[in-house]
Amino acid sequence: RRYRNERYVAQTLKKYLGKRRISEITSEDGGRFKSARARVVRPATVNRELTVLKHMFAKGLEWGFLPKNPLRTVRYLRVPGHLERVLSTDEESRLLHACDSLHSRFLKPIILLATNTGMRRGEILSLEWARVDLAQHTIRVLNAKSNSGDRSIPMNTTVHALLSSLAGKATSHFVFPSHRKPGERLLDLKKGFKKAVKLAGIEDLRFHDLRHTFATRLV
Repeated sequence: RRYRNERYVAQTLKKYLGKRRISEITSEDGGRFKSARARVVRPATVNRELTVLKHMFAKGLEWGFLPKNPLRTVRYLRVPGHLERVLSTDEESRLLHACDSLHSRFLKPIILLATNTGMRRGEILSLEWARVDLAQHTIRVLNAKSNSGDRSIPMNTTVHALLSSLAGKATSHFVFPSHRKPGERLLDLKKGFKKAVKLAGIEDLRFHDLRHTFATRLV
């Protein structure tokens, strides 16, 4: 997935600036690029592409190929904030029921794990059985996005029953392995999650909101 994203960004930059010499590109070009991309993709995507462009020119300056970075003054687009969303018990029930109607083996278990542990999507998808201690009822998360680094998460009865069931059918060292590429983890579930949310009739819900839901209930 990362390779596909990098290739997409490269193709995009080539489309807009590929026929120009590096020495010819100005801050005005950066502004035009930003405006053109903003008409077809979201502000956050435009900003990521701008970051790549700015870094490229910064390296050119560092390596002595350019006298200055022409995109240094090009400002990023404002990205609208997203209010924290907490899933109600009724919405959770509808969401889990919707998962049963989709052909996604791991979608429901992943949602249950998120709402009962507060784990991030990346932490769940990369979870390995070596970090699951069913005897001690704990999950060890490595390289977490926090100042404290690694952390241990206690399992409640729902999570323990869920992981115990999955462990009995495990065929990979990943808790959620890819069904397309043996030996690799499940890469993403955006499409399945969006379908389940739509089928459940729930509005304005992101996967990260499941983490907010866990934290709110815990408090």
